[in-house]
Amino acid sequence: MLQLQQGICDSPLSMESLIKSGSLSSDDKEFLQQFSNDANMNAVVKLCDILEGYLARRVAPVTPSALEDVVEAYDYLRCHPHAEGCHELVHLLRKPHMKALIQCHDDLANRTYGPRLSPVPHEVDEDDVSVKIVELVKQDEPLGATIKINERTGAILIARVMHGGLADRSDLLQAGDEVQAVNQVLVAGQDPMTAIRMLTTARGNVRLSVLPSERRSSSTAGGVGSVSSGGQQQVGVSPATVRVLFNYNPADDGLIPCQEAGLCLRLGDILQLLILLVTSLLSSMLSYFLLFVLSKKADSSGSDQQQPPPQFYEELGRFYPGQPDGPTGSPVPPYRPLVLIGPSGVGRRELARQLVGTDREHFALPVLVSTRSQQRPEPFVSLTAAQIRALAEAGRLAEQWTEDGGNETWALPVDSLTKLLRDGRVPVCVPHGPPPHCLLGLRTPSLRAFVVYVKPPPLDVLRETRAPHLLQQQDSLYDTGRQLTLSELEAMVIEGQRMESACAHLIDFTLVNDDLPVALETLSELAYRLETDFSYVPKHWL
Repeated sequence: MLQLQQGICDSPLSMESLIKSGSLSSDDKEFLQQFSNDANMNAVVKLCDILEGYLARRVAPVTPSALEDVVEAYDYLRCHPHAEGCHELVHLLRKPHMKALIQCHDDLANRTYGPRLSPVPHEVDEDDVSVKIVELVKQDEPLGATIKINERTGAILIARVMHGGLADRSDLLQAGDEVQAVNQVLVAGQDPMTAIRMLTTARGNVRLSVLPSERRSSSTAGGVGSVSSGGQQQVGVSPATVRVLFNYNPADDGLIPCQEAGLCLRLGDILQLLILLVTSLLSSMLSYFLLFVLSKKADSSGSDQQQPPPQFYEELGRFYPGQPDGPTGSPVPPYRPLVLIGPSGVGRRELARQLVGTDREHFALPVLVSTRSQQRPEPFVSLTAAQIRALAEAGRLAEQWTEDGGNETWALPVDSLTKLLRDGRVPVCVPHGPPPHCLLGLRTPSLRAFVVYVKPPPLDVLRETRAPHLLQQQDSLYDTGRQLTLSELEAMVIEGQRMESACAHLIDFTLVNDDLPVALETLSELAYRLETDFSYVPKHWL
């Protein structure tokens, strides 16, 4: 019989040889002869051969994370612009279509898609209690749900359903469902660890007998977007994206039912709230997680404001040639200015200068305005004090400060930033004043600045990397050109800690400048991801 089964699974040629062999009886030979002459049988055998050939030559992905390799190659090539052919490759990798193609490859390689099991109808037991039979196909992955025990009744309940897990993808289990049996083995009233071991070790088809929670039954009866008797919406709430403003470790939380299922949060993380059962909770969370509301004066850009003097745009055109001068109504490209903040001496200006040097066609330092008279060509526009005051009254200055004992007024005009954005370039700003005041004119809905906090390394690292060296003297507005003493290094660390504590809710990314080449590479990769990936902005900026 084994030989007969082997012959059926092989090609018709092997079946013919099996019939001619003397190992089969006459009845088996006659049956096999009729079976092999059947047209349907031959079609099935041919289909089997085709499928075997297809499976044999199936192509497997080389890597499941091609996007990471592309990002690494892009950062390396952009930092080495003199290599042969790298300019064309950098231009190609920068295109969003290429990024979408690589992302599609990773999605297919990681199988981030999959079938969803169809709902299983309810069954009714002897006591007319609605019991739902849930059958899940489980392999090596966990169930994706946590359980808890009702101390009063001893019932085992689903405590939480993990987003993206097996239970969530099936859409058959919900928090509050009571588990009565696992693979027809009763678990009600038993130790929860027994049910956990059964669910962990089970493979293949896992059959659960559950009592649906009352919350699911009432919400299903009311339909999508139904409202409970208390007047609060139960389902149909749109997902909300929020930003974490505190650090949280579930291991330190004694009130969480399952610490292993808790999510460790860090300051600055972006969360997407997928399930909110109470609309008032959604409103309170959004109100709490918004960074801050800028004043109307800082955000005002109406048509009744005073315009800068014409010579300002004429001078500005000298630094950014090739584009029409003056304000226009064209939409701003989806670039965001990079704003580097940090304590004095941490190396913000050097990072900005080297980042611009990696790709001067893409990055640029904004042109400042000043009351200083230009003795020779310098990267600023000379205006009178009255003209700068008019820009400030019109709300067109992102930052303003004085130098030389108050005799010189300097400012960063908003038009200098918007002109770079219209030209398809990314402004790299180094604010002069201390945050958060220097960020009021940059973190606006029109500019949407991305704030990078350049953090000093620990004091022992500063002693090794900064103290023995003299800063290179540069004839530029962005370099100090003097040696830092040990007391200044200590003051830098203290100032950085105070700045990080006061402006943590405004910082989008923290960059530790302990090694300048590494910090530059990290900043370059951050700039690329900011242009190609989604990034968080407060809701009132949209």
